Amino acid sequence: MQRFHFKADLWKDIMVDDKDFFHQISHVLRSRINDEVVLFNWDGFEYTYGISEITKKGINLWFKEKTHNKADLEVAVNLYQALPNKYEKIEFIIQKGSEIWIRKFVFFNSERSQKLIINDKKIERFNFIIKEAIEQCGWNIMPEIIFSEKMDLSWIRWKILVCHTKKPEDWKSVKKGGSEEINLFVWPEWGFSDKEIQELEKNWGEILNFWDRILRTETTGIVVLFSILNKIIF
Repeated sequence: MQRFHFKADLWKDIMVDDKDFFHQISHVLRSRINDEVVLFNWDGFEYTYGISEITKKGINLWFKEKTHNKADLEVAVNLYQALPNKYEKIEFIIQKGSEIWIRKFVFFNSERSQKLIINDKKIERFNFIIKEAIEQCGWNIMPEIIFSEKMDLSWIRWKILVCHTKKPEDWKSVKKGGSEEINLFVWPEWGFSDKEIQELEKNWGEILNFWDRILRTETTGIVVLFSILNKIIF
């Protein structure tokens, strides 16, 4: 069943007049009376509703059951992504990262980052992309997204892993069943500078290089963090 996020109390019959919801139900899914949808509001539960009426004013839903969402993982993984050179790459990173369980995205200006203007309208769109990804994949926690003027390591207290191309090391410190918060730093186009690598190493960052090939900045964090999650959980 399709999941939708709603900022409302979800334990009673409701009428939804949201235009996006109406379009999804009537035109995309082409739902009919008695079809079911799942709504959630970040409280850890899912609410199953049946469609009782579809009108021009909105869609009437009748409440069926409340179930606990146990999909969320205990381990927290955060992506510290050097700002890429295109807005489309940011959208790709947050969409796919949300699907694989990244709890926090921190985009920062590195020495080799391109200059992008991130205004409120862009941030609103980014959060909408994240919300749609969470609706689709089944998680129940909304990832946080932050844009920073520079790389700031002063407030990170847990494991720091750094993607790099020159110094491969084994990743034995990432162990099955680990519960530490993992913070992965990913290079921009053209990589981190020597000064940035030294700063990361000075703050106990572990340098990782998994392949002989160099991945694009927009795919590196997603592939590496998915590999880490599989090593920890499965």
